[in-house]
Amino acid sequence: MVLTRKSHLNSKSEEQRETPKKQWSLKDFEIGKPLGKGKFGRVYVARELQSKYIVALKVIFKEQIEKYRIHHQLRREMEIQTSLRHPNILRLYGWFHDDERIFLILEYAHCGELYRVLRKNGHLSEQQAATYIVSLTTALAYCHEKHVIHRDIKPENLLLDHEGRLKIADFGWSVQSRSKRHTMCGTLDYLAPEMVENKAHDYAVDNWTLGILCYEFLYGAPPFEAESQSDTFKRIMKVDLSFPSTPSVSTEAKDLILRGLLKKASASEDLGASLGNQECRPCRKDKGLELPLLKRHLFSCVRCPYLLRQQNPNPNPETAIVILSFWFLQLKHQFSRSNYSETMSYDDVEIEDMEWNEELQSYTYPCPCGDLFQITKDELRLGEEIARCPSCSLYITVIYNIEDFLDKKSNNKLEKSKQQPVAVA
Repeated sequence: MVLTRKSHLNSKSEEQRETPKKQWSLKDFEIGKPLGKGKFGRVYVARELQSKYIVALKVIFKEQIEKYRIHHQLRREMEIQTSLRHPNILRLYGWFHDDERIFLILEYAHCGELYRVLRKNGHLSEQQAATYIVSLTTALAYCHEKHVIHRDIKPENLLLDHEGRLKIADFGWSVQSRSKRHTMCGTLDYLAPEMVENKAHDYAVDNWTLGILCYEFLYGAPPFEAESQSDTFKRIMKVDLSFPSTPSVSTEAKDLILRGLLKKASASEDLGASLGNQECRPCRKDKGLELPLLKRHLFSCVRCPYLLRQQNPNPNPETAIVILSFWFLQLKHQFSRSNYSETMSYDDVEIEDMEWNEELQSYTYPCPCGDLFQITKDELRLGEEIARCPSCSLYITVIYNIEDFLDKKSNNKLEKSKQQPVAVA
């Protein structure tokens, strides 16, 4: 049994028997040690008794919900996070309640908050920072494609799983909307200028935090910290940015933060404009390419002055990846408003629409770059649902019923390969 799998039915399978939805209760879980405490409740590690699957159980007190009148906010958080399926977004598997509490069943991130890693080490290397920023960028691109704005990206809301993979968590301030929003929300040091100036905002407020986090990862503190809230607001609005002499950070990384991510206009404009509209001939030529091909060209063009200053002929490769990833994020927004929106949108694909490839021993689905998305039967048996393209690294979410891939033998393998239980207090 896999804790979160539901039967996904489409028009082809409406006549098939629908699997009843599991009604969870506290009796289904063995509660372990506390993982954290928030304003509205606590989070505990827990083990589902039947499958032995480890989860995080977020307990929210109804009294607090009434006191702070967050009914709508909580409902929206649950609806949004349940609908998101991305390897860098923390899963919300389900929820239940009793007379006094609401329980959210969340994916367990074994290594905890990225904030703790940052505080422990003081700052991160450029390679570490680039790795996390790339993961965050692809997750935000996915959210924005779904018209979801997180609005509270910060190290405390970025978790790490047992493999060190980044996961965006806490969608309490998130909203799903195609129109601009006016609510001022988030955390002081990470607010975008338009938020501080009480202007309407959109997905660009998430993009702004990429620059904030680039700086914080490399220097150990947010760039606009000040003694008072009003002074922080002033520094944000002026983009009053300075780079300490220590730790040592490459010129390329500083250039990325200063001229790209934290340039005020770049929050809502094409990053290319904020980098001075410098282009090499191949970039001008390839600008009309479809998105996967353009992405492939950019990753092979790390010396292009459109992306890096011309006087730096040998850019730090990790910095180049960050620049390309952020620029790719901006491109996805441009394409989503263009004629490419249908072909560039990678959503859910039913398993019935995929083809079995005997040579690859995988289910496959055509990718616009010319290669194939691939996922194996073993991956499906283990509850994996992300099929990737080996050429351009794009992905799709495969919708299927896990029970169709399980028999007695594979079920035993599944149980053995499940996440190992942690010590429960």
